[in-house]
Parts: sequence; C-alpha cells; structure tokens
Amino acid sequence: MTFERATRRFPFKGLLQLAIFQPRGLSEFGSDADAFLTSLAPFVALILVGAGITALAGEPREGALLLLRELCLLLMPPVVADLFCRFWKRSALWARYATVLNWSLWLQMMLLTFLYSVLVAARAGAIPDLLALAITFTAPLYLIAFHWFVARVSLSISHGRVALLLFTNVVLGVAILAASLYNVSPEALRRSLESPPDSPSANGSTL
Repeated sequence: MTFERATRRFPFKGLLQLAIFQPRGLSEFGSDADAFLTSLAPFVALILVGAGITALAGEPREGALLLLRELCLLLMPPVVADLFCRFWKRSALWARYATVLNWSLWLQMMLLTFLYSVLVAARAGAIPDLLALAITFTAPLYLIAFHWFVARVSLSISHGRVALLLFTNVVLGVAILAASLYNVSPEALRRSLESPPDSPSANGSTL
C-alpha cells in the first residue's frame, strides 16, 4: 500500500507573491471546492456578525439589507467568473481563480488600512498632502493591475477577455450598491448623512 504525501500550501505566502506579480504564487492555492469554501468562510462569518449586530441594534431592516448586499458583493465575482469560464472553456481553472479572489480580499483590507493610516498621517501633518494624494490615487490603480494579473495568469486568457471580466464585475458591483442605497430607509440614510465626521458611524465600514 502506498501513501501520497499531502502537499502543504501557504495561501498568505502565495498572496504576497501574487501581490508583487509573481505567477508562482498560484501554486500555494488549492484548486478544488474545499479550498474555495475555506477561503470564503471567514468573510461569510464577518457578514453574518455585522448583520446580526445591526439587527440587534434595533434596525432589522438595515441588518437584512446589509446581509443581502454583502453576500451579493462577495459571491458575485466568483459567479461571474464561472459563467465566463464555461463560455471560454476554462472551467477547470475556475476553482483556483475563485479561491485567489477570496484570499485577495485580505490584501484589499490591508491596503484600505494602509490608506486610512496615510490619511490620518496627512491630517496630522506627518506627511505632505501631495504625497497622501498620490498614494490615494495610486492604490486603486494597483488593485486594477493586481486583479488584471491574477485573472490573466489564473485563467490563461487574453487581455481583452480580462477587460471584459473586470468590467462586468465593476458594473454589477455598482448596480448592487445602487440598489441597496435605493432600498435604505430614509431615516437610516438621514442619520448616516448627519453623522459627525469623527463619529464611529461615520468612520465605520463594511466589507
């Protein structure tokens, strides 16, 4: 009887390699359903906790809306990618790409934390405003380049197909956000707009 030694993978290592545009980082991610669901679980848990806290705070409608919106935003990119992969005959490559998409959310969270620190430092006068502005405008461009690179090397598709995939995700993401804003109760929207800039409700954000 022979036993196969399980290959140990280190997704955070792979994420850092992909973050500096090294294709070998893909080998650190699994390419099956278990890897995808494992990468998805922490964000589903965060969404459930956030929606639960909102509902328990006396705003069940907003809590339900938060749950629906964030789940849609979380699941939309993998679903869109699956549809395109079926059409482009790349279904065998979908699971790894979708897993990387989920793990990349940690990179986006780290980037947002860094941007917040830059803005705080600029407000305190620790760094020049021009530098803070340059970093703020560079960050979205980096994220576009990162997702462009990941889609291209994960799915082995052309630049045109990458552009179509990312454009579709952006359009659907904006549509989801617009729909959720349309369904926010006027009272909740008014409270959000009237919150002082330094209040927790003004500085808080969801995934």
